[in-house]
Amino acid sequence: MSRASFTTHTTFTKPDPAQPRPILAYRDGGFLGPDHLLVHAVHANEEESRVLGDSGTPLSVSIWSELRTGMGIPPVVEMMRAGVAINLSLDTMAASDNSDMFAGMRAQMCVERGRHEDATCYQPDQVFRQATIDG
Repeated sequence: MSRASFTTHTTFTKPDPAQPRPILAYRDGGFLGPDHLLVHAVHANEEESRVLGDSGTPLSVSIWSELRTGMGIPPVVEMMRAGVAINLSLDTMAASDNSDMFAGMRAQMCVERGRHEDATCYQPDQVFRQATIDG
């Protein structure tokens, strides 16, 4: 995975994905690809997940800040299934109150397993890679 040359926080509150949908607008403007790291995308839909996967646009999620600030839960498993390269972050201490990456990895995995009611949908090796090599 190449390193992103610019980053955009997107669709992290419910009003954000109003028309036009930001991720689709980025696509239409030619701004998606491996050099554009999106952050959060909590309210991305299935079409946007496919667009990110098809364009090779990576996504960074930060479960502690997303939960603490009430953004919602990013659709990590759906994004992974769509071929999106996910990486895990901690965001800022002001937003997350936690800088323990192992706790963040565990929380991300457990939240997804609980949301999907499936202990096999997200594995430790996947979350570990997202927090290290793909981070």
